[in-house]
Amino acid sequence: MLEYLVSATVRRKLLESLWRDGARGTASSLARQTGTAFAACYSELKAMSRAAVASESLESGRLVYEANRQSPYASALKQLVARPPRKRANAATTKSEQRWDEVRSELATHGAPLWGQLPKGRAHTPLEELLAKACELAHRDPSVAKVLPYLFLRRKGDVSFNRFQQALTENREKHTAGFMLAVAVALSGDKTLRTWSEQLRDKRRTKPVDFFEGPTPSSKRLRELAERNTPELARAWNYRLNMTLDDFRSVVEKLPLDDHLPS
Repeated sequence: MLEYLVSATVRRKLLESLWRDGARGTASSLARQTGTAFAACYSELKAMSRAAVASESLESGRLVYEANRQSPYASALKQLVARPPRKRANAATTKSEQRWDEVRSELATHGAPLWGQLPKGRAHTPLEELLAKACELAHRDPSVAKVLPYLFLRRKGDVSFNRFQQALTENREKHTAGFMLAVAVALSGDKTLRTWSEQLRDKRRTKPVDFFEGPTPSSKRLRELAERNTPELARAWNYRLNMTLDDFRSVVEKLPLDDHLPS
């Protein structure tokens, strides 16, 4: 339906990125994420801002764009960009999605800014186990990957590294966590997280791999975008991903790290 109603490719990709995936960033960052030309992307973002579809704010001297959640068209836009329901989903698939929704909800309870995700009144999974599960989910959900470094910075005082390391071992996600912690270090210089990151790095990994899981038909295009946009830090960890440090930084700069949260 979206392709039928919105024939302009750049506009359609930006609507999906802002309204479905919860992306935010500068025009150049969003152009990289959507694989569109900067000039066309900038022009569309300005038009969306004038139409109250997107909002713009000045952060550290940069114009940052995001979906305008206060727009009178918000409800219609969310329905327009929503992914169509999967056909013939089997019981195993449904159960898996329910499991990941539970993880997202508990992450939101701990302060993860996941748009459209309602936090629970109280998280039941131990924080260390939840973060280990989040590292696995991050490979499937870019919005979770984007907020993980922020969440590590925000909740590091509540994490037992020994228990976290054990949970990561069980989930086979030590290297993933090490990389996400390295991103947090790059944004903050935090010495504690630097030590954790170095201990979790799997030095046996020497070949670059895609960080995000993606559908096979789109893998070639996604890999080309990832090759072009992968930050040097990710390359050092042998990951390819279509996400820059500015994308991670936008979360840390916008949100507080020290306000009260339920324990």
